[in-house]
This record gives sequence, C-alpha cells and structure tokens, in this order.
Amino acid sequence: MRVSNGLLVLPLSLGGGDNLQQFVPTTAQVMLASIGTAAAPDTTTNPTVKVNRTISLLVGQVTGDGAEQAAAFSALASGTATNQVQPVGVRGGADNAGSSDATGVYGEGRSTGTGKGIGGFFNGQALSPTCQPSNGAQVNVKNNTGADWNVNAAGFSGGGIWLTTNGSNLGGAAIEIGNGFGQQFDVGLHANSTISGGFTGGVKSAFVRDDSTAATSILINGTHAAAAIAVAAGAGPTLLGGTAAQQSNSLLEVQAPNANRPFLAWFGSTAFTNAYQVGIGNPSGTGSLFVSGGSGQVLTGSAAGDVGLTTRTAGKRVLLGGSGIVVSVTQGNALGFFGAAEQTKQTVTGSKGGNAALASLMTALAAYGIVTDTTT
Repeated sequence: MRVSNGLLVLPLSLGGGDNLQQFVPTTAQVMLASIGTAAAPDTTTNPTVKVNRTISLLVGQVTGDGAEQAAAFSALASGTATNQVQPVGVRGGADNAGSSDATGVYGEGRSTGTGKGIGGFFNGQALSPTCQPSNGAQVNVKNNTGADWNVNAAGFSGGGIWLTTNGSNLGGAAIEIGNGFGQQFDVGLHANSTISGGFTGGVKSAFVRDDSTAATSILINGTHAAAAIAVAAGAGPTLLGGTAAQQSNSLLEVQAPNANRPFLAWFGSTAFTNAYQVGIGNPSGTGSLFVSGGSGQVLTGSAAGDVGLTTRTAGKRVLLGGSGIVVSVTQGNALGFFGAAEQTKQTVTGSKGGNAALASLMTALAAYGIVTDTTT
C-alpha cells in the first residue's frame, strides 16, 4: 500500500505476491491482492480474500429473486453503445503444474431448510430486437495434448460437461429441461451443422451414446402430436442389432446375431386378443400382414389367432414367387398360378366315367376347397 501526501495511491497493492497472468498481461486499476511467488509459494490453507455475509431478509425487501441484493459479493461490468468487446463481470482462472485438477470457478449451494441447493445460476438475456440469440452458459474444452480424446466406455473421456452425483441416496435427472418461467425452448437437444476447421458440426461419431447398464436406454412417456421418434428421409437407415448397415439402401435394418432367436422382429401383443396389422403401401395400393383377433376379423372366415396376408385395395393382388409370379390372389378372392389370369372358385361338372384316379383327384381338390365337385 502506497501513501503520498496523506492520500492512498492507486492501485492499492496488498500482500506482495506475484501478479499472475494466464493469456494477456494485466494489472489492477484500484486494488491488487496477491500472496505467494514462484520462488516462495504460499503454503497456508486460507484464501487471499474472503467475503462473508449472514442475512435474514424477507421476500418483500428484495426485487425479483434478490440476486444482487442478497449477494455477499457483486461484480458488474457494463459496456457502452460504442463498446466492441464482451464485458466480463467475474473471471476465474486456475493454473496447476501439480497432479490434481485446476478449477477456474467452484460454486456450491447447500440447503438445510426447504429450498433447493443450487451450485450456480447462469442467465443470458437478449433485451432488444437487434440482439443475437443468447446462451445461459457456454462451455468449451481445449485439447492441445497432441492426441485425440476418444470415448472411454468405462470412465472419464474428457469433454464439455462431466455430470456426477453423490450422497447416500439416488439423484434425480442428470439433465432436466423445465418450464420455470412460463416459456419454452424450440428444441431440447440440438447438434448443429456449422462448418468450421474442415468439419461439419461439432460431433464426429455418435450424437448420443449409452454404455451404461440403465434398465431402459431411452424411455418416452409424454404425448407427442407429430411423432414419438421421427427420422428424416435422408438421415440414413435405422439400424437394430448392429453398428454398421449391411444394406445401404434400407431405411430400417434388423441384423441377426450369431445365435438362434425365435424372432428378429415382433409385432402384436401377448396380453390383448385384438386384430393387429403391419401395413405396407403406396398411392396405388395397400396390403397388410395380420393376426386376427376374432371370428371374421380382417378376412371373412378368420378366427382369433389366424395369421394372414392380404391386399386392401380393390383390383390389386397379393403375389408369391421367385423371379416371377407363381401364385396371385386378388382383393376379390380370385386365385391364379404362374401368371395366369386369376379366377374365382371353379365348379367342375360332367361324368368321371368310372375313372378311379380322376374321382380321387376331384375328391382331393374339393377337400382343399379349390373346386366345387358336381361331377358324377
């Protein structure tokens, strides 16, 4: 501290330690408090400056949430209309050449009453039509180690945000998006497609990856007017059972493991006896694979549990074949073989003339329901 002619000379210098710098050399304009030097570092366990305040305020004494009025320490940087850089209210920095972490800002909110404990609250406000979209918090991580950081499935990977919980009880949600102030976000989570540094977007391998053993990876409970899950036409295939598509032109691919499974896909219910259908179609026609839930459902004559394949468009057919049509069935219940025109059930007339083989054939065809036998 310097005094000239009985007056304090600015900046006040308290402590006599090194004036530390991280990126740009600066000094204090009003007061510098510093303890410890590179040659003689501080070895005590107390902060350089400590500010305390014990309060008992009523809600009616403060405006808004009382953040400024209830603070133990308040810092405000204000830019004028001609200012071209970002004002910074509080900057925290930490350097560490040792083996432990370096933490620029550490906040802890503890509640022993009925309120919440909040470690930090950040609010970015856009207050005029000319403002850019604002952020409540911006997080950046810089890797100059000479090696890329890849995801560590069993531990810390290095990244923008690391979320943990402790205590004797289960935490709630690691990330929760709410409506505490009567307004909404347009999108909950978004990875944009900004092109910079030769990369498109900020994510390389997977936007979401789950290596946990959570009971359910993704659980959707809410009601969604457009879709619970929507995948745009050009987004690529939806892949189940693998991590690399085998059919590049497919929209949905289910890959089988090297093990016997009763089903690769299952549609229906083990609890309810209803008619269920899996449909396929285009503007020219629609068909379905179905299970009947009762007598006459989907197709006349069906019974509960019957499985079928049907066309649902007049004039269209269900086709079976290899490289060509072998069997065809129309929506009007006509049947054809090997590309021949479909016919409704035929009636065979005339005399068998005592031919036992012919009689046996007619009996068999009639038993299958293929023809009506009125021969003699």
